[in-house]
Amino acid sequence: MPSKRKRSTDPSHGAGYVTVRYGDPQIVGGLAPAGHIYHQDTVGIPGSNESDDNFGAALSIGDINGDHRAELAIGVPYEPSAVPKEKAMYSSCAALRAG
Repeated sequence: MPSKRKRSTDPSHGAGYVTVRYGDPQIVGGLAPAGHIYHQDTVGIPGSNESDDNFGAALSIGDINGDHRAELAIGVPYEPSAVPKEKAMYSSCAALRAG
């Protein structure tokens, strides 16, 4: 019998995406129920969604720019060779932004 559970839609159409959920001390469990979705068709992220790029196949968090806030590096292992194979998302007080 097929599942009646609603399936989420892939916003990248198979190219890969990352969902970031922020902490919220007002919520039991500490995570906001909705997340921000990033993929290569997100404004500010270089490149474009291409089938099988595998955007988000590798993730790393660290202080990339020395501002004492964590940034997110997103790996794109099958990106064409003319485009960088990693994308950086820089933090601000409110959210991540492409950089």
